[in-house]
Amino acid sequence: MAPLLGHWRCGRKMDLMNRHPIPKRAYLLSAVVVAVCAVFAGAFLLGRGTAPTHSGTWVEGNAVGYDEGVSVGRALQIGSALPAGTKDVATKAFQQGYRAGLIDSFGSYDGGWSLDRPYIVVIGKGIGDAPYRIDQRELLQSGVTYQVCKGGTAVCPS
Repeated sequence: MAPLLGHWRCGRKMDLMNRHPIPKRAYLLSAVVVAVCAVFAGAFLLGRGTAPTHSGTWVEGNAVGYDEGVSVGRALQIGSALPAGTKDVATKAFQQGYRAGLIDSFGSYDGGWSLDRPYIVVIGKGIGDAPYRIDQRELLQSGVTYQVCKGGTAVCPS
C-alpha cells in the first residue's frame, strides 16, 4: 500500500501516516491552562457580582472631591508665602472666609432650599467683588410647564 501524501514541509512531502501523535502531556497541559483560565474568569465574575454598590454617582463624588480640593489648595497657596509660625493661622482664617463666601454666594437665597429637589436658578451680575448672584430661584413642580417671562430675565410657570 502506498503511503498517503499530504503537505509539503521543508521542500519534501510529508508522509501523513507517519506523523507523530500529540503526546498526552500536551493534552494535559492544555486542560490545565483552560481550567486555570476558567477559575480566573469565574473569580472575576463572582467579584463583580458581589462588589458593594455605592450610593451616588461618580459625578457627585467628583464634584465633592473637586470642591474640597479647591478649598484646601487655595488655603495652602495662601499660607505658602508666610513664615512657618503663621501658616496655620492664615490657613484657618482663609478657610473661614472661604466658607463664608460659599454661604454668601447664595445672596438673599441663603435659606429655605429644599434638598434633593430640582430648581431653576437665574444668575445675575454680582454686587461688589462678587462676579455673580442668584436673581431668582424657582422650585420645579411636577406637571407645571415653565417659560421665560416677558423681558427675558426671569422664569415663570405657564
